[in-house]
Amino acid sequence: MRQVLRHIRGSVILVWDRWSGHRGRSIRAMQAANPRLQLVELPAYAPDLNPVEFLWTHLKWGELTNYAPHDAIELNATVLPILQNITKDKSRIRSYWDAAKLKLPRMRFTT
Repeated sequence: MRQVLRHIRGSVILVWDRWSGHRGRSIRAMQAANPRLQLVELPAYAPDLNPVEFLWTHLKWGELTNYAPHDAIELNATVLPILQNITKDKSRIRSYWDAAKLKLPRMRFTT
């Protein structure tokens, strides 16, 4: 988050799941030190509201259909370049956000 806050001006909205690690003292301290950081939690179980679920679906049923890596190292070596390419495709990223039924303000994606 420090890197994100360092590189993006203005308000930053961070949407995440309810993992207990996201509620720790260091997270609260970061939020207190950065008033432009807004933390928004997803409901307890709501994959249809989580844009990353649409990304994982695309990977699982699109890019990696019938792919069977030998180990986690091979899987990582295959998936990371795909994810890096996706980060450059603003329309695809926007489509994941649009598919999620989150009520967020229209935002500009920057690189």
